[in-house]
Amino acid sequence: MHIMIFDIDGTLTHSQPAEIKTESGYHTFAYWPLLSEYFAQDALRLREAATRWDASDKGTDDDFIKSSHQMLQEGIAMFKPGVTSESMRAQAKKITTDFIKQGIIREGALEFLLTCLKQGDLCILSTGSYEDGAQGFVDALKACAPTSAWGRVLVSGAQIDWPSRKVIHANIAKNKQVGLLEVLKKQIPPITLETSNITGIFVDDPFGNDSGLCELCPSKVFVMQTHRELDLERLRESGYRLFRHWQALNAQNSALTLTG
Repeated sequence: MHIMIFDIDGTLTHSQPAEIKTESGYHTFAYWPLLSEYFAQDALRLREAATRWDASDKGTDDDFIKSSHQMLQEGIAMFKPGVTSESMRAQAKKITTDFIKQGIIREGALEFLLTCLKQGDLCILSTGSYEDGAQGFVDALKACAPTSAWGRVLVSGAQIDWPSRKVIHANIAKNKQVGLLEVLKKQIPPITLETSNITGIFVDDPFGNDSGLCELCPSKVFVMQTHRELDLERLRESGYRLFRHWQALNAQNSALTLTG
């Protein structure tokens, strides 16, 4: 079984409004702030807290994970009563449906994902945002391009116990690897991840949010070039490959070429 691993924000989607011409009105294309602000009692207050956190010194990887966990928890504490897994999933589907219409899903990304699924690959979508939101993301893609192949998609994200409003798992940095492995263990039968089965790992933040995914199999990492400043020398030393458009990978006949 070949396994493809995809980050969502900035990789399958455009990373920010400045990248493309759109009349969407979104101040960001990132799912965590869009979903969190929608459910917040005071969206401006939550946005200000997130801006302060984003500008703060994250320290070591462990510090980064701890502060991310705290920010997730702080954000959820600002939510209106009654937020559930189902309501989060439904809102993420609504946002993604609009993303598809507005061209915020990167051109060629859905085509590439569908090609992988139809040739039998297991595709895992990993996000630092809510896992329920990632399910909604997939729901919208399914509605856009119906096929039984969507059964080979798994998702991993931040896990929340909604009744108690407690963060169980912050899916960021090396914790993205933890979350991915846990999702595979929950399958029936459980799936053991072998690095030899990994065909591609697609990310946009290889030394930050997505570092845990990249460490699974560095030779299979493809980094989407975005507005984010990348250390190109470190990128080359790590063996990661840079790409700018999904169309380029589609032109290479998808995973059949990536295995080389």
